[in-house]
Amino acid sequence: VPVSSHSGFIEVYATARGKLASDKVHVGIGSHQGYGVTGVFVGSQGHMHIDYTKNDYLGLLTYSDSLAQHQRRVLEKVQKKISEVSPNTKLIYLIAPNHSTIYPETIPDWMQKMKVPGMLSRLEVMSKVMADSDVTFIDLTDYLRSKKNDGECDEFRLYNKTDSHWTE
Repeated sequence: VPVSSHSGFIEVYATARGKLASDKVHVGIGSHQGYGVTGVFVGSQGHMHIDYTKNDYLGLLTYSDSLAQHQRRVLEKVQKKISEVSPNTKLIYLIAPNHSTIYPETIPDWMQKMKVPGMLSRLEVMSKVMADSDVTFIDLTDYLRSKKNDGECDEFRLYNKTDSHWTE
């Protein structure tokens, strides 16, 4: 889709042979000047963490039970709509854990002392709320933590030390 300096909208929908087209969704497009990241903080072993993940790690940014339950209801409503059209199709909902979640040992000492005891991250809250839902919810935290010290991960880290994106 060509993008100019002016913003606009495109209409997006999915089609598949033998199935009805999905509902149309209007998506805004346009150029932008980055994502507003204000900085990073440096932890141990040379790991850098994006500043906006700090409050999630500290337990200052979490979901209330009512918000998490609302999100669950929205997902279950989507699953119901999908099932009406394609009964054997399951909605799979995955929230990727951030760098700080997989490598908490690299968080700076000063920040670890600020962590609010007992507060759950947004991912932990959603994982708890979605545990008995009809929507398939995948929390990769335990799996990724178990793999971060594998021999393979010495050469191919799950997250680069200076980045927040999953590596290859």
